[in-house]
Amino acid sequence: MRWFAPYVIGGMVIFCGCTSMPKETARLNVLLGNQIAESKKMTLSLIDQWALQRRERAETLLHFVWTPRFIKNFLEMPAVKADLEGIVCGDKGKFDRAFVMQDMVEAISKEVEARRVLWFGAIEEERRALLDAAVDHYTETERMHRAITANLESVVVGLDERT
Repeated sequence: MRWFAPYVIGGMVIFCGCTSMPKETARLNVLLGNQIAESKKMTLSLIDQWALQRRERAETLLHFVWTPRFIKNFLEMPAVKADLEGIVCGDKGKFDRAFVMQDMVEAISKEVEARRVLWFGAIEEERRALLDAAVDHYTETERMHRAITANLESVVVGLDERT
C-alpha cells in the first residue's frame, strides 16, 4: 500500500493545476456581493418598519381600547367611588372637586404610561432580537462571500501564473 501513496499524491499535484474559470464567474461574484448587501439593507429596513407598525398598533389599542376600559374599571373602584360621591357629587365646593379630578387624572395617566412602557419595551426587545439575528446571519453570509471571493482570486492568480 505504501508504494501507492506517491502515485496518488503525484496525480493530485498534476491535476490540481488543470482548472479553468469562466469569465462570468467574477461578474457573478460581484453580483452576489451586491445582492447580499441589498438583502441585508432590505431586511434591516423591514424589521424597523415592523417595529414601527407594532408601536402604532399598540398606541391605537392603548388609546381606543385599554384606556377607556381602565378608566371605567378605575371609576368602579370602591375608594374612587367614595371620593366621587363624597366630594365631587356633594356640596363641598368646586375647589375640592378640582383636586380630586386632578388626582384621578394623574393616577390614570401613570397607569397608561406604565402600560405604554411595558408594551413598547416588549416590542423593542423583539426588534433587538430580530436585528441581532439578522446581523449575525448577514455577518456569516458576508464572511462566506469573502471566502468565495478569496478562493476565486487565488484561482485567477494560479491561472495567470500558468500562462
